Amino acid sequence: MFVKKVTKENVKLELFKVDLKIEDKIVRHATCGDVEEQKRIENNLESLWYQKHCLVEFAKSQGIEDVEV
Repeated sequence: MFVKKVTKENVKLELFKVDLKIEDKIVRHATCGDVEEQKRIENNLESLWYQKHCLVEFAKSQGIEDVEV
C-alpha cells in the first residue's frame, strides 16, 4: 500500500486530483452497461469520497478555509 504524505502546501493539489478521479468514475459509471463493473466503480467512488473527506478535514485543521466539500 502506498501512503502519500500530504502537507499544508500540497493539500489543495491532492484535493484537485481526487476530484478529477471522482469525476472520471462518475462518467464511467454513467456509461457502463455491466452491473458488476458499476458496482466496482461505486465501491471505488466511496473510497474516493472518503479520501476527499479526510483531505478536507486535514485542510480545515491546518487553517485552509477555501476548500470545497
